[in-house]
Amino acid sequence: MLIKYLKRRFINNFNFAKKGMSNLEEMYYRAGDLPKPEVNPEHLRVYGHQLCPFVQRAYLALGAKGIPFQKCNVDLDQKAQWHLDFNGGLVPILETPSGEMANESGVIQQFALEYAQPGQGINLLPSEGKPGDKEAGIKTAQMRLKMQEFDKVFHSSWWGAMMHRLSDDEKNAAAMEGLKKIEEMFVKFMNGKDFLSGEAEPNLLDLHCYPMVEKAIMMENSPWHDGFVKMGMKEQLPVTYAYVHRMREHPVSGPHKITEKAYNNWLLGMNTMEMGKKKQLDIDMLVNV
Repeated sequence: MLIKYLKRRFINNFNFAKKGMSNLEEMYYRAGDLPKPEVNPEHLRVYGHQLCPFVQRAYLALGAKGIPFQKCNVDLDQKAQWHLDFNGGLVPILETPSGEMANESGVIQQFALEYAQPGQGINLLPSEGKPGDKEAGIKTAQMRLKMQEFDKVFHSSWWGAMMHRLSDDEKNAAAMEGLKKIEEMFVKFMNGKDFLSGEAEPNLLDLHCYPMVEKAIMMENSPWHDGFVKMGMKEQLPVTYAYVHRMREHPVSGPHKITEKAYNNWLLGMNTMEMGKKKQLDIDMLVNV
């Protein structure tokens, strides 16, 4: 009950000297005209929103490297002026205890790799800890090319169906064509293992792809369940389906998975929008869970 109570609290311009408050407690910032929260004097902070896959990528990299950080969920439906001034209101944003900020998920992932001590967390790159190893270096380069391959297929196919609530047969067919290509990629990448790394544990390739495909597979038992069934996702994407649920239970990614209730709240919000328009990620989606 205490955890549920703390998750429901709004923390706007919090004074960390306040008694009983942990510097790693998750924050909920309504933004708008509210001032920017004071910096966390002891830990890194990531401004974002649980349902944003780019924010998830940042969370996953920091978590995988065992770097303590505080999540500050931001209302992206009423962005604060400081946020707009910094980077146009995009997320994620990484903030240090001294107040320095950096944005973009790829930049934050690279920060996690460089900030972690040798041997800290799990290895995310084949070349990690292997300076001068040409074979490991080539594997890392090939992994980054796989990321680009995934992005090209996923982003060109999935979002059309998503923005039309899985109700447009033509867009659904295009989405499934792309997802089936990704299914083939995943089989090849895994090479008989459980993760896209082709190893017994996930690496940066998994952390890059998983937040995107999770959004598709989590349509099951959601307000858009009928579209999920009509598209035959579970039957046609068995490897991707099992992979997403495996990642949702993994100790590295599990703490940063989207919650079903929050995702369903967003989909219900999408149902109120004009077809093709996106419902912005707001705080109420997360608090009312």
